[in-house]
Amino acid sequence: MIDSCGQKSIPHVAVVEGSMSIEIGHEIIKRFGVLIEKKVCGEELTDNEIREITNAIITEKIPDFQLSAFLMAVYFQSMSIQEASTWTEELMLSDEIVDTGIISYLKIDRCSTGGIGDKSAFALMAIASWCGIAVPKLVGSYDGLIISDLDKISSIPGFDYELDAKKFQKQLKK
Repeated sequence: MIDSCGQKSIPHVAVVEGSMSIEIGHEIIKRFGVLIEKKVCGEELTDNEIREITNAIITEKIPDFQLSAFLMAVYFQSMSIQEASTWTEELMLSDEIVDTGIISYLKIDRCSTGGIGDKSAFALMAIASWCGIAVPKLVGSYDGLIISDLDKISSIPGFDYELDAKKFQKQLKK
C-alpha cells in the first residue's frame, strides 16, 4: 500500500471517539489532519500554519489525539530553524510577558525536566540566589501524574506563589 507521502506503508486502523468529533467539529479535525500529514511527510509548515496549531493548542481546540500525532510527527521529522523559531515566538507571545530588564544583575532561568523527584533544581536555585543571581521562575500546575514545581513549593507554609507582574518584579529586585 502507498501512503499519502508516496511511501510504502503498512495499513493501520485509527479509532476516534465519536463524541470527540461532534464536540470539536469535523472541519477542525480535518484541518489539523492535513497539517499533521504535511509534517509526517517531512514538509515544512508555514509560519501561519505554526501559528494556527499553536493557537489551537492554547485555546484547546485541537483534540489530544491530534496533538499527540503532531508532536510525534515533529519528533520523527524534526522542525526547521524557521518552524522552531516561529513556534517559540508564538508560545512566548501567548501570555503575559514579564519585563525582567529592571534587574541589572545576572539572572538565569531554570527549566524543569518534569521528572518525579526533581529535587536538585530547588537546591540549585537557592544556591544561585545566595550568590546574588536572580532566578525568575514561572510555574504552573498540571493534571495527571506529573508533580509540578508549583505543587511542590505550595506545600511550604507561608509561601506565596500567586504574584502579579508588579509583585514578581519587586520580589526579583530583593
